[in-house]
Amino acid sequence: MRNAERFSISVVAGLLTSAVLLAGTGCANPGAVQSTTKLSSRVLRLKGEARYSMDEGKTWRAIRSGDILELGCLVQTATSSHLTIALGERFLFWPPAQSGAEKGALYKPNFGLHNILSVCRSSEVRIDTVLKEPASGPEDFLWHAQLNLRAGTVMANLRRCTGGSSCDIRFTNGVVRLREGWYSIGARGQVCVAEGRACVTRATIRETTDVTPGWVFFSESGHMKCVADYGVFGRFGVWGPPLLLE
Repeated sequence: MRNAERFSISVVAGLLTSAVLLAGTGCANPGAVQSTTKLSSRVLRLKGEARYSMDEGKTWRAIRSGDILELGCLVQTATSSHLTIALGERFLFWPPAQSGAEKGALYKPNFGLHNILSVCRSSEVRIDTVLKEPASGPEDFLWHAQLNLRAGTVMANLRRCTGGSSCDIRFTNGVVRLREGWYSIGARGQVCVAEGRACVTRATIRETTDVTPGWVFFSESGHMKCVADYGVFGRFGVWGPPLLLE
């Protein structure tokens, strides 16, 4: 009887040990390894002053280059300030210029396959969601972001937002869905596309509007205008498409 009890105890102990080892290597539950992952973001560069709040504006802290921004973070930029954020990339840093000529005002860093958000002056945006989840196709993973633009302008340079990935930006009277490309979004629903395609859904009507490169859509009026109509003010700058006012 005692031998049987000892045998049972040793078997159970062996099974528990094996389970712990398998869990440590990720073999015990493949689904757990493939679960959705919430991502933090990093401040790549700050010109001027900016601040953030984790309690909807009750308390504020100054932003510095290199800071990590968690989900739910409300970001504000001051007048004549500009903030560059790597969405979902807490380990990405601002790349240095490679030559003296590139260090001037026209220096445009190459971030590769990353998703960059530029918060322009006098703007306010909340980072609601940034996450990745496993993909069944050729992509390594699907990337999703949800932002709430409450004031001002943001520019999105999305380079890892293909296939089923997406970036949704809410504004005053609707939401715009972005994929890989280069965009400028205003809080009043001005959507300007330099590269890619934007899909705008207005809160007042149940229909969507596609915005293609070289066009700007004004959500308040429903008008679509060609960027070239604005002459010199319609040219896409170094940092992306301009914010155009109707």
